[in-house]
Amino acid sequence: MKTRRARTIFFLLLITVLISGCGGEISPANTALLDPLFAKWGTTDELLGFGGDTDLSALDAEEMEQTDSMETTNLADYIAMKPGDAMSTTTPEMSPYCRVRFIRLRWGQFQDNTTMATTTDWSGTVTVNRGRLVLRKTIAFEPQDLVATRTSPKMIEFTSKTKPDFDGLALKYIICDPRATTTATTSIVTDSEITDRLATATLTFTTGPYTKFYSLKDLDKLHEIKDVGTLGNKFEIQAIGKRALCEGFMHGRWKKGEFKGIVESLNHPLGHIKGSYETNASGEKVWSAKFISRQGHFKGILKGTYGDGSFKGDVYNKDRKDIGDVTGRYIEGTEGSFGTWSGAYTLDCAEDAGKEPQ
Repeated sequence: MKTRRARTIFFLLLITVLISGCGGEISPANTALLDPLFAKWGTTDELLGFGGDTDLSALDAEEMEQTDSMETTNLADYIAMKPGDAMSTTTPEMSPYCRVRFIRLRWGQFQDNTTMATTTDWSGTVTVNRGRLVLRKTIAFEPQDLVATRTSPKMIEFTSKTKPDFDGLALKYIICDPRATTTATTSIVTDSEITDRLATATLTFTTGPYTKFYSLKDLDKLHEIKDVGTLGNKFEIQAIGKRALCEGFMHGRWKKGEFKGIVESLNHPLGHIKGSYETNASGEKVWSAKFISRQGHFKGILKGTYGDGSFKGDVYNKDRKDIGDVTGRYIEGTEGSFGTWSGAYTLDCAEDAGKEPQ
Protein backbone atom coordinates (compact mmCIF):
# COMPACT_ATOMS: atom_id res chain seq x y z
CA MET A 1 0.00 0.00 0.00
CA LYS A 2 1.31 3.47 -0.90
CA THR A 3 0.69 5.03 2.53
CA ARG A 4 2.59 2.22 4.22
CA ARG A 5 5.52 2.66 1.81
CA ALA A 6 5.54 6.43 2.41
CA ARG A 7 5.57 5.85 6.15
CA THR A 8 8.53 3.49 5.86
CA ILE A 9 10.45 5.85 3.57
CA PHE A 10 9.96 8.74 5.97
CA PHE A 11 10.90 6.69 9.01
CA LEU A 12 14.17 5.61 7.39
CA LEU A 13 14.83 9.16 6.24
CA LEU A 14 14.21 10.53 9.72
CA ILE A 15 16.61 8.01 11.24
CA THR A 16 19.32 9.04 8.76
CA VAL A 17 18.70 12.74 9.31
CA LEU A 18 18.67 12.66 13.08
CA ILE A 19 21.63 10.33 13.47
CA SER A 20 23.98 11.71 10.81
CA GLY A 21 22.47 15.19 10.57
CA CYS A 22 21.95 17.46 7.61
CA GLY A 23 22.30 20.78 9.45
CA GLY A 24 25.37 22.96 9.70
CA GLU A 25 28.14 22.65 12.25
CA ILE A 26 27.73 24.56 15.51
CA SER A 27 30.53 26.39 17.29
CA PRO A 28 32.19 25.13 20.50
CA ALA A 29 30.52 28.00 22.37
CA ASN A 30 27.06 26.92 21.23
CA THR A 31 27.93 23.29 21.90
CA ALA A 32 28.70 24.24 25.49
CA LEU A 33 25.23 25.72 25.82
CA LEU A 34 23.79 22.36 24.85
CA ASP A 35 25.86 20.37 27.33
CA PRO A 36 23.42 20.73 30.26
CA LEU A 37 20.46 19.64 28.10
CA PHE A 38 22.23 16.60 26.69
CA ALA A 39 23.33 15.72 30.21
CA LYS A 40 19.77 16.13 31.49
CA TRP A 41 18.02 14.03 28.83
CA GLY A 42 20.83 11.82 27.60
CA THR A 43 21.19 10.20 24.18
CA THR A 44 20.57 6.63 25.23
CA ASP A 45 17.59 4.62 24.05
CA GLU A 46 14.50 4.37 26.25
CA LEU A 47 11.92 1.74 26.97
CA LEU A 48 8.93 1.94 24.63
CA GLY A 49 6.83 5.02 25.33
CA PHE A 50 9.36 6.23 27.90
CA GLY A 51 8.74 3.13 29.96
CA GLY A 52 5.00 2.90 29.43
CA ASP A 53 4.27 6.46 30.54
CA THR A 54 0.54 6.59 31.32
CA ASP A 55 0.00 9.95 29.62
CA LEU A 56 1.62 8.72 26.42
CA SER A 57 -0.35 5.49 26.55
CA ALA A 58 -3.55 7.52 26.87
CA LEU A 59 -2.55 9.74 23.92
CA ASP A 60 -1.76 6.72 21.77
CA ALA A 61 -5.17 5.25 22.60
CA GLU A 62 -6.91 8.45 21.48
CA GLU A 63 -5.45 8.23 17.96
CA MET A 64 -7.46 5.55 16.17
CA GLU A 65 -6.28 4.86 12.60
CA GLN A 66 -9.07 4.23 10.10
CA THR A 67 -9.46 2.41 6.81
CA ASP A 68 -11.44 4.61 4.45
CA SER A 69 -13.33 3.15 1.49
CA MET A 70 -12.84 6.45 -0.35
CA GLU A 71 -9.05 6.20 -0.41
CA THR A 72 -7.56 5.28 -3.76
CA THR A 73 -4.01 5.45 -5.09
CA ASN A 74 -5.12 5.18 -8.72
CA LEU A 75 -4.30 8.42 -10.50
CA ALA A 76 -6.97 7.67 -13.10
CA ASP A 77 -9.58 8.29 -10.40
CA TYR A 78 -8.44 11.93 -10.33
CA ILE A 79 -7.19 12.72 -13.85
CA ALA A 80 -8.70 11.85 -17.23
CA MET A 81 -5.98 9.60 -18.63
CA LYS A 82 -5.58 7.79 -21.91
CA PRO A 83 -4.32 4.24 -22.44
CA GLY A 84 -0.55 4.21 -22.58
CA ASP A 85 -0.06 7.48 -20.70
CA ALA A 86 3.49 7.60 -19.38
CA MET A 87 2.42 8.40 -15.83
CA SER A 88 -0.46 5.94 -15.61
CA THR A 89 1.16 4.16 -12.65
CA THR A 90 1.96 7.32 -10.70
CA THR A 91 0.01 7.84 -7.46
CA PRO A 92 -1.79 11.14 -6.72
CA GLU A 93 0.68 11.94 -3.94
CA MET A 94 3.58 11.83 -6.41
CA SER A 95 1.87 13.43 -9.40
CA PRO A 96 2.79 17.03 -10.34
CA TYR A 97 -0.88 17.50 -11.30
CA CYS A 98 -2.13 16.96 -7.76
CA ARG A 99 -2.02 18.80 -4.46
CA VAL A 100 -2.15 16.98 -1.12
CA ARG A 101 -2.89 18.45 2.31
CA PHE A 102 -2.63 16.67 5.66
CA ILE A 103 -5.04 18.09 8.22
CA ARG A 104 -5.78 17.70 11.93
CA LEU A 105 -9.03 19.07 13.39
CA ARG A 106 -9.94 19.26 17.08
CA TRP A 107 -12.94 20.73 18.87
CA GLY A 108 -14.17 20.95 22.47
CA GLN A 109 -12.43 21.62 25.78
CA PHE A 110 -8.64 21.81 25.36
CA GLN A 111 -8.22 21.79 29.12
CA ASP A 112 -9.19 18.75 31.14
CA ASN A 113 -12.23 20.60 32.44
CA THR A 114 -13.75 18.06 34.82
CA THR A 115 -16.24 20.65 36.11
CA MET A 116 -17.91 21.07 32.71
CA ALA A 117 -21.51 19.89 33.10
CA THR A 118 -22.86 21.01 29.73
CA THR A 119 -22.68 18.80 26.65
CA THR A 120 -21.88 20.45 23.33
CA ASP A 121 -23.13 18.76 20.16
CA TRP A 122 -20.57 19.20 17.39
CA SER A 123 -22.16 16.77 14.95
CA GLY A 124 -21.65 17.97 11.41
CA THR A 125 -19.58 17.59 8.27
CA VAL A 126 -16.24 18.30 6.67
CA THR A 127 -16.70 18.92 2.96
CA VAL A 128 -14.66 19.92 -0.07
CA ASN A 129 -16.04 21.38 -3.28
CA ARG A 130 -13.39 19.65 -5.41
CA GLY A 131 -11.17 16.63 -4.95
CA ARG A 132 -11.32 13.83 -2.40
CA LEU A 133 -11.25 13.66 1.41
CA VAL A 134 -9.72 10.62 3.12
CA LEU A 135 -10.29 9.83 6.80
CA ARG A 136 -7.00 8.82 8.41
CA LYS A 137 -7.85 8.85 12.13
CA THR A 138 -10.51 9.67 14.68
CA ILE A 139 -9.16 11.52 17.71
CA ALA A 140 -10.45 10.91 21.24
CA PHE A 141 -13.78 9.58 19.97
CA GLU A 142 -15.93 7.84 22.58
CA PRO A 143 -18.38 4.98 21.82
CA GLN A 144 -21.24 7.38 21.11
CA ASP A 145 -19.10 9.38 18.64
CA LEU A 146 -18.83 8.08 15.10
CA VAL A 147 -18.14 8.79 11.46
CA ALA A 148 -21.03 7.92 9.17
CA THR A 149 -20.59 5.43 6.34
CA ARG A 150 -18.95 7.30 3.46
CA THR A 151 -21.19 7.92 0.46
CA SER A 152 -19.24 10.71 -1.20
CA PRO A 153 -15.50 11.36 -1.55
CA LYS A 154 -16.22 15.04 -0.95
CA MET A 155 -17.88 14.74 2.48
CA ILE A 156 -17.18 13.25 5.89
CA GLU A 157 -20.18 13.26 8.22
CA PHE A 158 -19.69 12.71 11.93
CA THR A 159 -21.50 12.56 15.24
CA SER A 160 -19.59 14.15 18.12
CA LYS A 161 -20.54 15.40 21.56
CA THR A 162 -18.03 16.82 24.04
CA LYS A 163 -18.17 17.72 27.69
CA PRO A 164 -14.88 17.92 29.65
CA ASP A 165 -12.62 16.98 26.72
CA PHE A 166 -12.31 17.22 22.93
CA ASP A 167 -12.81 15.16 19.77
CA GLY A 168 -11.13 15.39 16.39
CA LEU A 169 -10.30 13.99 12.96
CA ALA A 170 -7.10 13.52 10.97
CA LEU A 171 -7.65 13.83 7.23
CA LYS A 172 -5.89 13.77 3.90
CA TYR A 173 -7.21 16.06 1.16
CA ILE A 174 -6.24 15.26 -2.42
CA ILE A 175 -7.14 17.40 -5.41
CA CYS A 176 -5.88 17.04 -8.97
CA ASP A 177 -6.38 19.02 -12.16
CA PRO A 178 -8.61 16.74 -14.26
CA ARG A 179 -7.64 18.58 -17.43
CA ALA A 180 -3.92 17.95 -17.00
CA THR A 181 -2.38 15.87 -19.74
CA THR A 182 0.20 13.18 -19.15
CA THR A 183 0.97 12.36 -22.78
CA ALA A 184 4.35 13.09 -24.25
CA THR A 185 2.79 14.41 -27.46
CA THR A 186 0.94 17.27 -25.80
CA SER A 187 2.45 20.30 -24.11
CA ILE A 188 2.84 19.83 -20.37
CA VAL A 189 0.81 22.08 -18.11
CA THR A 190 3.06 24.17 -15.87
CA ASP A 191 3.03 24.03 -12.08
CA SER A 192 1.75 27.60 -11.80
CA GLU A 193 -1.10 26.80 -14.21
CA ILE A 194 -2.08 23.80 -12.07
CA THR A 195 -2.05 25.99 -8.97
CA ASP A 196 -4.23 28.61 -10.67
CA ARG A 197 -6.71 25.99 -11.86
CA LEU A 198 -7.07 24.60 -8.33
CA ALA A 199 -7.37 28.00 -6.64
CA THR A 200 -11.14 27.68 -6.20
CA ALA A 201 -10.84 24.51 -4.11
CA THR A 202 -12.17 24.89 -0.55
CA LEU A 203 -12.62 22.83 2.58
CA THR A 204 -15.50 23.61 4.95
CA PHE A 205 -16.00 22.56 8.57
CA THR A 206 -19.70 22.78 9.40
CA THR A 207 -21.21 22.23 12.87
CA GLY A 208 -23.84 23.86 15.03
CA PRO A 209 -21.34 25.66 17.28
CA TYR A 210 -18.84 26.67 14.59
CA THR A 211 -18.48 26.81 10.81
CA LYS A 212 -15.57 27.97 8.68
CA PHE A 213 -14.15 27.38 5.20
CA TYR A 214 -10.54 27.38 4.02
CA SER A 215 -8.97 27.74 0.60
CA LEU A 216 -6.38 25.30 -0.70
CA LYS A 217 -3.76 28.02 -0.24
CA ASP A 218 -4.82 28.44 3.40
CA LEU A 219 -4.15 24.74 3.95
CA ASP A 220 -0.57 24.86 2.67
CA LYS A 221 0.65 25.62 6.19
CA LEU A 222 -1.84 26.56 8.87
CA HIS A 223 -2.26 26.40 12.62
CA GLU A 224 -5.30 28.17 13.99
CA ILE A 225 -7.16 27.98 17.30
CA LYS A 226 -10.48 29.80 17.70
CA ASP A 227 -12.66 30.35 20.77
CA VAL A 228 -16.18 28.98 20.29
CA GLY A 229 -19.17 30.12 22.35
CA THR A 230 -19.20 30.97 26.05
CA LEU A 231 -18.38 27.59 27.61
CA GLY A 232 -14.65 27.67 26.94
CA ASN A 233 -14.84 25.45 23.85
CA LYS A 234 -12.30 25.85 21.07
CA PHE A 235 -11.74 24.76 17.48
CA GLU A 236 -8.29 23.96 16.09
CA ILE A 237 -7.05 23.23 12.59
CA GLN A 238 -3.52 22.22 11.62
CA ALA A 239 -2.59 21.69 7.99
CA ILE A 240 0.55 21.17 5.92
CA GLY A 241 1.15 20.49 2.25
CA LYS A 242 2.89 17.34 1.07
CA ARG A 243 6.55 18.21 0.97
CA ALA A 244 9.71 16.18 1.29
CA LEU A 245 8.47 13.98 4.14
CA CYS A 246 10.56 16.22 6.41
CA GLU A 247 7.64 17.94 8.09
CA GLY A 248 4.91 16.78 10.40
CA PHE A 249 2.71 17.38 13.43
CA MET A 250 3.43 17.15 17.16
CA HIS A 251 0.76 17.16 19.87
CA GLY A 252 0.09 16.06 23.42
CA ARG A 253 -0.57 17.04 27.03
CA TRP A 254 0.77 20.15 28.73
CA LYS A 255 1.00 19.84 32.51
CA LYS A 256 2.51 22.00 35.21
CA GLY A 257 6.23 22.02 34.46
CA GLU A 258 6.15 19.22 31.88
CA PHE A 259 4.71 18.15 28.54
CA LYS A 260 4.50 14.88 26.62
CA GLY A 261 3.24 13.89 23.24
CA ILE A 262 3.31 12.19 19.86
CA VAL A 263 5.44 13.06 16.82
CA GLU A 264 3.92 12.11 13.46
CA SER A 265 4.23 12.52 9.71
CA LEU A 266 1.55 12.04 7.05
CA ASN A 267 -0.89 11.30 9.91
CA HIS A 268 1.21 8.29 11.00
CA PRO A 269 2.99 8.16 14.41
CA LEU A 270 6.79 8.24 14.38
CA GLY A 271 7.58 8.39 18.08
CA HIS A 272 7.15 10.14 21.41
CA ILE A 273 8.44 13.30 23.00
CA LYS A 274 8.86 14.13 26.68
CA GLY A 275 9.94 17.52 27.98
CA SER A 276 9.86 20.16 30.68
CA TYR A 277 9.56 23.93 30.86
CA GLU A 278 10.60 26.56 33.40
CA THR A 279 11.68 30.14 33.92
CA ASN A 280 15.49 30.12 34.10
CA ALA A 281 17.82 32.27 36.21
CA SER A 282 17.84 34.96 33.52
CA GLY A 283 14.06 35.19 33.57
CA GLU A 284 13.62 33.44 30.21
CA LYS A 285 10.82 30.96 29.73
CA VAL A 286 12.62 27.94 28.29
CA TRP A 287 11.76 24.36 27.44
CA SER A 288 13.64 21.23 26.39
CA ALA A 289 12.67 17.69 25.42
CA LYS A 290 13.85 14.30 24.23
CA PHE A 291 12.44 12.61 21.13
CA ILE A 292 12.46 8.83 20.73
CA SER A 293 11.12 6.51 18.04
CA ARG A 294 8.20 4.15 18.50
CA GLN A 295 10.80 1.50 19.35
CA GLY A 296 12.43 3.72 21.99
CA HIS A 297 15.53 4.67 20.00
CA PHE A 298 17.02 8.12 20.60
CA LYS A 299 16.16 10.54 17.81
CA GLY A 300 16.90 14.05 19.05
CA ILE A 301 17.01 16.78 21.68
CA LEU A 302 14.77 19.83 21.31
CA LYS A 303 15.03 23.17 23.05
CA GLY A 304 13.40 26.56 22.79
CA THR A 305 11.36 29.31 24.41
CA TYR A 306 7.69 29.71 25.23
CA GLY A 307 5.20 32.30 26.43
CA ASP A 308 1.74 33.77 25.85
CA GLY A 309 0.39 30.47 24.56
CA SER A 310 3.01 29.77 21.90
CA PHE A 311 6.41 28.09 21.67
CA LYS A 312 9.28 27.72 19.23
CA GLY A 313 12.56 25.90 19.22
CA ASP A 314 15.21 23.86 17.44
CA VAL A 315 15.94 20.17 16.90
CA TYR A 316 19.43 18.73 17.52
CA ASN A 317 20.72 15.33 16.54
CA LYS A 318 23.15 13.13 18.46
CA ASP A 319 26.10 15.11 17.04
CA ARG A 320 24.54 18.31 18.40
CA LYS A 321 23.88 19.73 14.97
CA ASP A 322 20.84 21.97 14.54
CA ILE A 323 18.77 20.08 11.97
CA GLY A 324 15.37 21.74 12.14
CA ASP A 325 12.84 23.79 14.04
CA VAL A 326 9.46 23.50 15.74
CA THR A 327 6.64 25.96 16.38
CA GLY A 328 3.31 25.56 18.10
CA ARG A 329 0.69 26.54 20.62
CA TYR A 330 -0.11 25.42 24.16
CA ILE A 331 -3.06 25.78 26.49
CA GLU A 332 -2.38 25.38 30.18
CA GLY A 333 -4.66 23.22 32.26
CA THR A 334 -6.62 24.35 35.27
CA GLU A 335 -5.30 23.62 38.76
CA GLY A 336 -4.76 19.89 39.15
CA SER A 337 -5.56 19.05 35.51
CA PHE A 338 -3.73 19.06 32.18
CA GLY A 339 -3.92 21.23 29.12
CA THR A 340 -2.87 20.49 25.54
CA TRP A 341 -0.17 21.50 23.11
CA SER A 342 0.20 21.12 19.35
CA GLY A 343 2.69 22.18 16.75
CA ALA A 344 4.69 21.29 13.66
CA TYR A 345 8.30 20.49 12.93
CA THR A 346 10.41 21.14 9.84
CA LEU A 347 13.73 19.40 9.23
CA ASP A 348 16.47 21.12 7.22
CA CYS A 349 16.56 18.23 4.77
CA ALA A 350 13.23 19.31 3.24
CA GLU A 351 14.80 21.37 0.46
CA ASP A 352 17.25 18.65 -0.49
CA ALA A 353 14.89 15.70 -0.27
CA GLY A 354 11.97 16.99 -2.32
CA LYS A 355 10.29 19.70 -4.27
CA GLU A 356 8.21 22.70 -3.29
CA PRO A 357 4.87 22.10 -1.52
CA GLN A 358 2.25 20.38 -3.63
